[in-house]
This record gives sequence, structure tokens and C-alpha cells, in this order.
Amino acid sequence: MKRAVLVGWLVVLMLAACAAPTPVSPLQAALETLKAGDIPAAITALEALTAQQPTSAEAHLLLAQAYLRAERKDDAEAAFAKGFSLKPDASLPFDSRDSEDYFQAGNALATLGQFDLALKAYEAALKLQPERASAVTNIGVVYYQLGQLDKAIAQFNSALKMEPDDAETHYLLGAAYVQRANQSGAATEADLAAAEAEFEAALGLKPELAAAHIGLGNLYLLRQEYDLAAAALEQAVVLQPDSPEALFAIGRAYAGQGRKAEAVDALNRALQLNPPEPFRSQARQLIDQLSTP
Repeated sequence: MKRAVLVGWLVVLMLAACAAPTPVSPLQAALETLKAGDIPAAITALEALTAQQPTSAEAHLLLAQAYLRAERKDDAEAAFAKGFSLKPDASLPFDSRDSEDYFQAGNALATLGQFDLALKAYEAALKLQPERASAVTNIGVVYYQLGQLDKAIAQFNSALKMEPDDAETHYLLGAAYVQRANQSGAATEADLAAAEAEFEAALGLKPELAAAHIGLGNLYLLRQEYDLAAAALEQAVVLQPDSPEALFAIGRAYAGQGRKAEAVDALNRALQLNPPEPFRSQARQLIDQLSTP
């Protein structure tokens, strides 16, 4: 009889232990809400969580994924950047099958200079969406930033096979050819010719693409074709009057034409926009040269 009573107590205790609820973290609760498809509720919870725990990389990254599902791309980009700035090697909390999650993660990591991690994110995006030309292009941009120009050129060409009418990729391919021409010897003129063709292709598709006008102008500067350079760069300045790169380049073109006053004016305007190095030092040096009698 006593044994039966003891067994009964044991069963009651075991049932009580099984019935005890397992605590769920706010992050896990928000993740489950997002998985269930209640995007507004997930965003509300995650915005509150990131305010309470501003150093939680996972909370910011999950919020970014929630923003993407609400088609709030700008907010998603900011949240991805914040999350990866806190923890560059963090995994995405929501292990989704959406290529966009990994693509945007790659963009944020590339902007932060985490190029190896960015490549992995873009590769994950491509596994889910193999024909995503934008991911192939951005892998090329990463290789460009790393100075691996042959790889960059190969990626841009691959992307153009998928989307031959993408003006920005034509521009990027042209920029990679110019950069390689600056680094190489025998292949210089061949690369410059290829770059010119790509810049022209970009402008044929998108005449308002200021970057392609700048690229073409810089190419003509390399060839010391100052009239052509000035013409291309004047179009760039019309399109982007506050572009320090365009103003610096047109200053060089005007200097090459002997238009000293206009060159100094353009270079001073570029300096007023606080350009990064080496533009700042080079602009000041050229101004000094032009101002010397």
C-alpha cells in the first residue's frame, strides 16, 4: 500500500515537472511571430527589443529580415548594417529560403569592408537564386575592391550574359578595365579600348548615368585627350553638380586645355565638398601648380 502511494506521488511530480512552461526569449518569440507570417507584430516586438537591447546583433538582423518582408528596404539596409557592425560574423536569425535576405546581408557586409563574409552571403543568395545577376555583379564589386581585377571582370561579364542591358554593370566592367590598364603594361591600350566600349554601352542604355560619363572622362584623361575629357565631364557635372570626383576630373581636363581659371574654380569647388584622399591632396597640388606664374 505504501509503495502504491509513493508511486502515485512520483507520477504527480513528473507530471508537474512536464507541465512547467519553458521560458521563451523575446528574440525567439519575435522569430516565431515572423515565421508565422505576422510581420507587423514581429516588427513592433523587434523595434522594442532593439531599443531595450541596442547591442544585440541578432535582434537588429532579425528586424532587418522583418523589414524586408514588409518591403521597407531602406529600413532593412540600416538594420543589417547595424547588426553586422556589432557582430560581422553573425548568422541570420531567420534561416529563410529567400535570396534577398542573403543579398542584402552581403551588401551590408561589403559596405563595412567585411569582404570575405560578403562573398559568402552573395554565394548563399546565388544558391537560392542561381540566375540572380545582381549578386554576380556585386561579387565582382567585392573582387574589384580587393584588387582582384581579373576575377572582377569575369564576374561582370557573367552578369552581363544574364542581363545584357544592365547599364550599371557595363559601367562597372569599364571601370575594372581602366583599373587594370593602370596596373598593367602591354595590355593597357587593349583594356582602355574595352573600357571605352563598356562606358559607351552603359550610356547608350542609360544616358543619365553620371558615373559612366565620369569614367569616360577619366579614360580620356589617361590618353591626354583633354577636349574629349572635358566634353564628357561637363555632362557629368550637369547630372551631378555636387560630385567631387567629377569636379576634380574636369579641373584636370581644363588644366590640360590650358583653361587655368576654370580649372582652379572646379578644383576649389571639389575641395569645398570635402573629397576623400587622394583627391584632396592632388587637387591642392594642382591648384598650386596652376596658380604659379
